[in-house]
Amino acid sequence: MQEFEKELRLKQLRLITLIMVAIFAVMLVYTIYWSVEYQKQYRNFEEFEATVIEHQEIDEKEYDLISFFIDGNEFRVTTDYESKNDVGDTITIYLDKDYPLGVIYSLDSRRIVLPILVGVFCLVNIALVVIYFVLKRDIAIRKKLAIMMQNKNKKNTAE
Repeated sequence: MQEFEKELRLKQLRLITLIMVAIFAVMLVYTIYWSVEYQKQYRNFEEFEATVIEHQEIDEKEYDLISFFIDGNEFRVTTDYESKNDVGDTITIYLDKDYPLGVIYSLDSRRIVLPILVGVFCLVNIALVVIYFVLKRDIAIRKKLAIMMQNKNKKNTAE
């Protein structure tokens, strides 16, 4: 009965491992797709320094008015997030020089978080696969030993 339970647990572990590997595959494909699209969309964007020159109140919320220069021309843009900077602060912005009013105020954190999550999930999957094969080998060895012992006992009783 104990061997049957171990085999059943091994089958359960195999199912869990297969599901985890499938989830990992989907995560990997999504991360690669997202990264490629992100790079395509923002490949022309460059990093610039901007200065917060004042705060503007819109709908009872305060936003930063920032100023930056491209090729000697000054541009002023109101941020689309609530102010978290002081007047005079220098912030990093990202924009396409061909369209300087399309400002990105920070790069998407998913470009860092997604690969880290996929890496961690990959390590978990590797651990599950290793555990599965170690347990499978252990059960196979125990079966062979049990069969050898039975054969030895049969020989001893036959003599």
